Amino acid sequence: LAITKMAAKQKGSRRAAAAARPGGEEVDTSAPLQAVLVADSFNRRFFPITKDQPRALLPLANVALIDYSLEFLTSTGVQETFVFCCWMAQKIKDHIQKSKWNRPTSPNTIHIISSESYRSLGDVLRDVDAKSLVRSDFILIYGDVVSNINVTKALEEHKARRKLEKNVSVMTMIFKQAPPGHRTRCQEDDVITAVNSKTGRLLHYQKASRLKKFRFPMHVFNGSNDEIEIRHDLLDCHISICSPQVSKTMSQEEGLATFSVSTVLPMKLILCIIS
Repeated sequence: LAITKMAAKQKGSRRAAAAARPGGEEVDTSAPLQAVLVADSFNRRFFPITKDQPRALLPLANVALIDYSLEFLTSTGVQETFVFCCWMAQKIKDHIQKSKWNRPTSPNTIHIISSESYRSLGDVLRDVDAKSLVRSDFILIYGDVVSNINVTKALEEHKARRKLEKNVSVMTMIFKQAPPGHRTRCQEDDVITAVNSKTGRLLHYQKASRLKKFRFPMHVFNGSNDEIEIRHDLLDCHISICSPQVSKTMSQEEGLATFSVSTVLPMKLILCIIS
C-alpha cells in the first residue's frame, strides 16, 4: 500500500479529536470539504483501450478525464481529495505530479493512495474507514466523471438532513432528469427507481437494461411510504454526498462494486436529489 501527498501543505488543521467516528461522536463542522475519488472502474468496459492506459487518463478534447473530475470537485469547494487507484497507479501518480494540482497554489490538496488489493468500491471504502481519512461530509465520485452540475443546493440539503439524522449514515445521490433515448444516456445507465415523493428517499434502484419485467420488493409499498414515484427518467450522475458514517457502513459490504446498487438501500438513509 502506498500513500503519496500531492500539492501544497494542507490548509487548516485536521482537528482529529472532533472528527466523526463510528460510535456517535460529533462531527467537526469546520473541517474543509473533502472528496474520495475512485480512479478505477473495476470493470473491462473500455478494454482493450485501457490495456495500456488507465480509464481515468483517457483523453477528452486532449484533457485527461481525471482532470475534469478534479476540476469539478475544486469548483464545488473541495479542498482535499483522496485519489484511490489500483490499475496502473504509477501513471496516475505521474500525471497528477506533473499537473497544476501539484502546484503550491492549488486550492485542492491531492493525496494519491494506491494498492493492488483494491477490487471494488467496497475495498476503497474499507480503507477510507481504516485510515480515518474523512472528518466530515465528503463527496464520492469516480475519476471519469465529466460534470458541471452545481451541487451547492444538494450540499445544503444534505447538511440540513444531517442535523436531523445525527450519527446516521446519510448519502445524497445526485440524479439528472434524462428520459429514455436522451443523448446523455447509454444502455448501461438505464435504471428504474422508486422514490418517496415526500422525503425524496430512494427506495429502490434497479438496472433496467434489456429487462422486460421489473420486480419491486414489498417493503417499498409498506410502512410510511404513502406517496411513491416510479421513475424511468433519471440518470445516475455517479456523484454522491456522504456522511462520515457511510464509509464505515458501506465498507462492511463485501465486493461492493458500485455505491448505487439496491443491495445497500436497507442499510442506510439514501436520498435522491434531482438536479
